[in-house]
Amino acid sequence: MKTKLRIEKIPRNQTQNSTPKNKKHRKPETLFLLPSLIGVLVFFLAPFGVIFYYALINNPMQHQFVFFDNFKALLSNSAFRLAAVNTVSFSLAAVPLAVILSLGLPCCPSLIRLKSFVKCIC
Repeated sequence: MKTKLRIEKIPRNQTQNSTPKNKKHRKPETLFLLPSLIGVLVFFLAPFGVIFYYALINNPMQHQFVFFDNFKALLSNSAFRLAAVNTVSFSLAAVPLAVILSLGLPCCPSLIRLKSFVKCIC
């Protein structure tokens, strides 16, 4: 006995996920995300906005809008440029050295005197 398989076509603009039943179940998911979204807003976006505002004004007391004059003064400061060069050079030396040492020392245990101590730490 042969049975025929009946296939129903769903219109393109209507999918199975757009039923009212599935939309009702999305509300708890959104509520579970709400504390995380509030945390991002309070601890990341709001302070970023305040700092960006303070970067564009003269000082917090007068609130005189100076646009990018603060950034021009910062980039023309020799102490800032020296600190930036030192930071970049330190990062270019320290990061590759840390990666090489962290991957190289476990591969060459004969170079290490206190093998048991290193095994304990790793």
